[in-house]
Amino acid sequence: MSDDPGSSVLSLRLAVCGRQVTLSLLRLSALKAHERTIPRLLASLERDIAESGVLRDPIVADARLGLVIDGAHRLEALRRLGAEVVPAVTVDYFSEEIEVKRWFRMARFVDWGALECYGSMRERMGYREFLRELDSGGAAIGIYSDGEARLVRRGMNAMEISRVLEEVCGMGAEYVPEHASPPRGAAVVGYRSISKGEVVEVVRRGGVFTHKFTRHVVPLRLLGLNVPIELLRLDRLDELRGFLSSLRLRSLGRGVVVGGRFYEEEVAVGYRAT
Repeated sequence: MSDDPGSSVLSLRLAVCGRQVTLSLLRLSALKAHERTIPRLLASLERDIAESGVLRDPIVADARLGLVIDGAHRLEALRRLGAEVVPAVTVDYFSEEIEVKRWFRMARFVDWGALECYGSMRERMGYREFLRELDSGGAAIGIYSDGEARLVRRGMNAMEISRVLEEVCGMGAEYVPEHASPPRGAAVVGYRSISKGEVVEVVRRGGVFTHKFTRHVVPLRLLGLNVPIELLRLDRLDELRGFLSSLRLRSLGRGVVVGGRFYEEEVAVGYRAT
């Protein structure tokens, strides 16, 4: 392990499936999430960590920027539980290997009228065409259901889209990848692609997006490290170093479902060497 600049106090290079990944310990005080948390999920996670005594999965962050790109709920739960450092897979956010995708909202009932004040228009089209309009920038945000769409065909910055998304469907929807076609009778609320520059600029200005606004795909996802939370303190770094050094990784492959969540990227789970 070695010291890193920025928010990192320790780092370890791990190898799995022919790929190198950096697992770091980052100071909680130096990190910023770019999305709000969902209260019920945060409360559930905080209770799970407190009762189990372990943080199951590391967050994903750019230590130089102090930006958490996956793990806002873990970050806040650990803060509430008094931790000082958090295990993180550290990445270069602007690397071409990091992709920014989206979580669309799907529900049986959404407020179609919420888009009217933004000059939206009703149009007949299929779901693939709906996606093309959003992906090409032909529309900023829209609602699709059963061959009909309402699209806002004007420029909107990322924070505007985030606010409108909350107006349209709040927290009562299911979160689905953008490529998931809705079943008959359901509506999908989708929006244009969000750039890394937009994410960084919003955080730099002290802003935060709505919950589950981005879906970051990284080269390798580490899960199941089960780090004891009692070790997540600056005065126990030697013990934490020993624990992390004993970890080994086993690949689960790509396109797998773990804990009810689908991962496009390569997934590896940790276990202790005996």
